[in-house]
Amino acid sequence: MTRRKKFIIAFLVVSASAFAWVYFTMLQVGPAMHRREAQECITAENLYNLFDQDEALANQRFLNQILEIEGVVISVEISDKGKPVVNLETNGFGVVNCTLEDSDFNNEGLEAYLGQAIVLKGECIGLLLDVLIIEAIVIE
Repeated sequence: MTRRKKFIIAFLVVSASAFAWVYFTMLQVGPAMHRREAQECITAENLYNLFDQDEALANQRFLNQILEIEGVVISVEISDKGKPVVNLETNGFGVVNCTLEDSDFNNEGLEAYLGQAIVLKGECIGLLLDVLIIEAIVIE
């Protein structure tokens, strides 16, 4: 085998290995929310109050954690990315804003929950006027 063919084979093996590594580690999607365990159960009101009182401490406790949040639905909408969003009532200025993961729910299906208590499970990503929860699913 010539030196050039050895180089091409080595290059192809390294390229294939790099592609496989990127595909299996960098592009891998996390588990769906229904298979993940909630680290804590809390009401929307308490969650918002904790962020409102001490955001740094609340971030240490809740940031990137899976939470079960109970609250009363005050509005439903569709996000810019076309995902359903449920806003839970708090006693403060903001709300707990829960963006649902891709699901069978649409805006009309969620409107049945308006004014009703609901339990959602999702990942807390912090406070930005509202407490933000992503990839949420309806538990009850």
